[in-house]
Amino acid sequence: MNDILYKNTLWLDLLNSDWHDFKGGGKHEDRLDKDAWLKNFIAPWRESLAAAPLLKIQSRLKELRTLLRRMAEDFSQRRPITKNDIDHLNNVLGSSPEIKKIVPSGQTYVLEHETKTAGIHSMLAEIAHSFAEILAFGEPERIKICRNPDCLWIFYDNSKNHSRKWCENATGCGNLIKVRMFRAKAKQ
Repeated sequence: MNDILYKNTLWLDLLNSDWHDFKGGGKHEDRLDKDAWLKNFIAPWRESLAAAPLLKIQSRLKELRTLLRRMAEDFSQRRPITKNDIDHLNNVLGSSPEIKKIVPSGQTYVLEHETKTAGIHSMLAEIAHSFAEILAFGEPERIKICRNPDCLWIFYDNSKNHSRKWCENATGCGNLIKVRMFRAKAKQ
């Protein structure tokens, strides 16, 4: 997969803002409800969102998160995405005031993006675009849900053989589950 696609993780950051304690404590936190987290997440669009109320931004992000989560779950379960969800994603993508144009750059050409007006629609469209790039140019079958039932984070499996099962193998869920399995065997 193209490295640029893998680095554009806006969609993953949004999806995983619905945080669950992977250690099994039952804690849950919607980070979109945390002002500091939300302000940090929308920082790249700060100027264009200055006039928008934070509650409206939060509401629209939650709506988009629900859509992207449903689509990611469909992919991870090898189910087709519904026409309604595709139409909804296309509506979000179509709401962007962004214009794409080709610009000469020496002996070659560069594709530039120019935003005529900015705001919530531009931000939502950029996040949706990061997910759409995976659908169009990546390998959507690599979209997975962490197998730790206490975590359920969405991640993109970039392993060579598509075998990754947990959001974090070495320091998080993978290690935790392996330790639990080892201890369960030792008790037998």
